Amino acid sequence: MQRTVFNEEQGEPFEPDVQAVLEMTRYELSRLQKSMNNRVDKLLEMLQEAIQKEKKLAKKEKQKKKIILKEKKINRADFDHFWEMYPRKVDKGKALNAWNKVLSRKDKDCPTWDEIKTAIQLQLKSDRWKNKTYIPHPTTWINGSRWLDDPAEMKSYNWDSKGSRPDKKMDGGEWYYLNEDGEYYTKSGKLYYD
Repeated sequence: MQRTVFNEEQGEPFEPDVQAVLEMTRYELSRLQKSMNNRVDKLLEMLQEAIQKEKKLAKKEKQKKKIILKEKKINRADFDHFWEMYPRKVDKGKALNAWNKVLSRKDKDCPTWDEIKTAIQLQLKSDRWKNKTYIPHPTTWINGSRWLDDPAEMKSYNWDSKGSRPDKKMDGGEWYYLNEDGEYYTKSGKLYYD
């Protein structure tokens, strides 16, 4: 009977028949075992390389998803985050309506959450927003696309300098005159409230 000989150089898999294996010498069996161990080691190496490649691809995909999420246009749920961080809390219903109008814009005109958040953070540091009186209502801010404003251009108003405020103003049929302390009063001493 002819024995099946394993050709190690070619590295071809073979399936010896049972009778041939039984007739092999110990030397041939040890060579066969060594060869099979080498193949198993190579297969394990290839498997580990494939796993590493898969991990790298998965990591890249995860990073891409983060970038996509970061660049994602605002949605209805982002309004709650906007409301939390916006410093002036008035007319929430009107602000929500304005937000929904912005959502209906074309993608190129609709801002990302990152743009909104960054704009608010930078504008909070501007001179104008240091005085809460000059922070626009949220509805005005949204309707005016104020996330596009340059915070460096947001200078504070200097109402106290000469000529920066009118000497008098009319309200409800009464004239109010500017006093030395910067407040408006009627001639009878009634204080004007903004």
